[in-house]
Amino acid sequence: MLSDVGLSVLPLAILGMLLVISLQVDAFALDFHNAFRPAGDAVLNGHTPFPPATSEVFSSAKAFVYPPIAAVLMAPLALLPPLVGDVLMTLAVIAGTIAALRVLGVRDWHCYGAAFLWFPVLNGVQTANLSLVFLLALALAWRHRDRAWVVAVAVALAVSLKLFLWPLLVWLLVTRFRTGLLAVGLAATLSLAGWLVVGFGELQHFADLVRGVTAAEQDWGFTPFALARDLGLPTGGAHVVAYALGLGLLVAVAVTARRVGGDRSAFVLAIAASLALSPIIWAHYLVLLLIPLAFARPRLSPLWLAGVLLFVCSPPDFGGAPPATWQVALALGVSTAIFAAALGARMPALGRAAAPASRRSSPPPLGVADGA
Repeated sequence: MLSDVGLSVLPLAILGMLLVISLQVDAFALDFHNAFRPAGDAVLNGHTPFPPATSEVFSSAKAFVYPPIAAVLMAPLALLPPLVGDVLMTLAVIAGTIAALRVLGVRDWHCYGAAFLWFPVLNGVQTANLSLVFLLALALAWRHRDRAWVVAVAVALAVSLKLFLWPLLVWLLVTRFRTGLLAVGLAATLSLAGWLVVGFGELQHFADLVRGVTAAEQDWGFTPFALARDLGLPTGGAHVVAYALGLGLLVAVAVTARRVGGDRSAFVLAIAASLALSPIIWAHYLVLLLIPLAFARPRLSPLWLAGVLLFVCSPPDFGGAPPATWQVALALGVSTAIFAAALGARMPALGRAAAPASRRSSPPPLGVADGA
């Protein structure tokens, strides 16, 4: 009874309070209002969506550093009054979170309440950025993994909007080669379309902006790189640690995918590789942990409350001090525990897409298409 009340009333109360306070302090739909909407408006008016590559922009934590296709897709929302667009985007990410859990097969309503107690989820709602959109896209990719066009479109859209998700292309290429090629082609097409709109002359500007923002913010994220730096490694050594971990996870994707029943584990490892290799991981990126968590615990368990611990990892004001070493370590520890639980959980016999006969009988050779 206590859990029924706590996981129904408390999430609604916290979410409502968060949105009211964010409206009062001019932080409602923060990322959408300050980065995505202006980028969409710039595209509509024939201007570059990218801010100047200056030190002030690098340290503002509000620079639009997404590929241009993101600005193009945001352009219709820029036609709306600002508050209307902010509200619609906020409602969209809330609905996307619920839909993602549903798509992943989570039927225990307590889990939905627990998810909205996660700091990464609440942060994603308050900022109305694309992290919760990626959550839904990857959930759809897994649910419809044997429907070539659906999974290819979902993965291609996610990768073209945020490049750090490119390891999902590796997962597709080693499990469904032809579908993987389709996804690569679609991602390239979407990216090309974006650059055609804003102009290829902006490529160097975009590259300078990404480098500057990465250099300014890389110590602020919840990454293996940031933890290695906190533990005293120089920048070069910390990069080696992060790249080695990411490369190891990518190798594990390829090796695991060749095993009978290894498809889901390869998918989980690809998400882990995306987070490990990303130069910056803000708290809202960690909403992707809901995918391996749904695999590991489709019903409420103590692990569903692990995300609540991430409240103590909430970032301080940018420009002050980056997260403390223990905060970065805690975020990585929670992430590791969830990934480990997903990799150790058995895939349910019911509620999954049927695998082709060749995959049920023997592991596919590397690169051979299945379900494509």
